[in-house]
Amino acid sequence: MKKIMFISLAIISVLCLASCQTKDYGNKDGKTTIEDKDKTPVENKDNEPKNELTLYGNDVFKDISVVREETVNNVFQVEGKASVFEAMFLYRLEDGHNVLAEGSVMADQGAPEWGNFKFKINHKQASSPNGVLTIYVASAKDGSPEHELNIPVQFPNY
Repeated sequence: MKKIMFISLAIISVLCLASCQTKDYGNKDGKTTIEDKDKTPVENKDNEPKNELTLYGNDVFKDISVVREETVNNVFQVEGKASVFEAMFLYRLEDGHNVLAEGSVMADQGAPEWGNFKFKINHKQASSPNGVLTIYVASAKDGSPEHELNIPVQFPNY
């Protein structure tokens, strides 16, 4: 009797573990998954440079895009969704040496909903070609940054 119970428990365990497998093997970093292997990328027949928009996110920010204004120097437009307490979060733009801009932003809805936001960052002149935009929530306890999302940016006219 114990032998039959042990064998049936082992079979149930194997079936449970097998059902937990996913087709994408946990790959969520924008790399090719099994489902994407059959899809072919659209070719750029005009040989024009493509403007690919990279989206960033974490557990409280999602679909974040950062676009440099083409017509105005030292301006970025940031857009996305946030699920933050009282719909407020902070940002800081750095070039590796200096803080170029910082401020606070309000989304149109607070947590637990995903509120939309869109804002422009007017920043000081950068001293290096690369920088980081950090968006984060201030801790209610001591104001320290929480849920930081670091987004790489480039300054073409540094």
